Amino acid sequence: MSTSSERYLANFIHERLWARMNEQVLNEELAIQIVDKEPKREMVVPVGNANFVVRYKRHLPGDRISSYPTDGARSFWSTDDALPTMDLIPLAMGYMWHADERKMGDALISYRDRMDRPVWCIRLGEMEEGTSEITWTPVEPNLPALDLSQIVAAAEQQRGS
Repeated sequence: MSTSSERYLANFIHERLWARMNEQVLNEELAIQIVDKEPKREMVVPVGNANFVVRYKRHLPGDRISSYPTDGARSFWSTDDALPTMDLIPLAMGYMWHADERKMGDALISYRDRMDRPVWCIRLGEMEEGTSEITWTPVEPNLPALDLSQIVAAAEQQRGS
């Protein structure tokens, strides 16, 4: 029997995940911006003309995440402003939480058009030794078909110049 509350476990896991991801990002030569101004904690990952903004979240069945529904949180998870310009793309990265067993499941990344409405979610696989590729498996609902070739071409052109 665990003597820790659900809230404590969620906070403890979040702190460890945040610390580990910060450590990883700081060791890489990436242009990732870390925002750690409570209550906002996120990483901004520039890709071409877009910025992927990652917040770390525990995912629940149905790919739900929980966050206190402030105006800022509702605005962040809403795609009303993000999709038309594709300036900021909010992503939830984290893990599936198995509440009945009180343990972490698979690592996930999800995109949603509202805090409580996922558009897609993928399960991340482990990198095999000697590879630099992360495997992934779609989780319902399925990924949308997006053509990002222009963003990739622009990024490659910037690197080449």
